[in-house]
Amino acid sequence: MTSNSSGMYPLTAAIQHEALRTHSAPDGAFSVGEAHREMQVHRDCRLDECARKATAFQTLIDAGRVTPDSARQPR
Repeated sequence: MTSNSSGMYPLTAAIQHEALRTHSAPDGAFSVGEAHREMQVHRDCRLDECARKATAFQTLIDAGRVTPDSARQPR
């Protein structure tokens, strides 16, 4: 199992495989933990090109975990 640098949100091989397989929007809402994992897996995707990352990003905004920088381009 791999994880981010802090080890807080472990990524299983199944989650990595599933997330890498699709960039489409999820069928339902992400939990905050799932959103963190999706952001890790889709870190190289642009927000305006990957619906899955965009959904995860919006989940983190709604949860107060992320404050977007309006001066930056979506990534």
